[in-house]
Amino acid sequence: MVLQDKQIRVLLSWGISTVEIVEDEHAAANDSRDDEVPDLSAEARPTPEMEEQADTILAERFRHCDLTGHPMDGIYSIARAQLIDELMRRGHKARSA
Repeated sequence: MVLQDKQIRVLLSWGISTVEIVEDEHAAANDSRDDEVPDLSAEARPTPEMEEQADTILAERFRHCDLTGHPMDGIYSIARAQLIDELMRRGHKARSA
């Protein structure tokens, strides 16, 4: 599958700036990189407040989507992980109303 410009713009608008291309689904399923969970320090993990802020932001962005089924459940998970990473890089800042 080749992504079209419109699809790339949507991914970028959701904060997804990079993707990993996998040609062989079987090889991806057996990829050992995901098996090892690194032991992160408390500073390297998102706070509950960061997770709550990410969920609030994404609830607005995905308000018209059914997140219970494929492919939106996966897209949401990726967008959430990217947003939490961004919040961690910037430091947790409360959104002004």
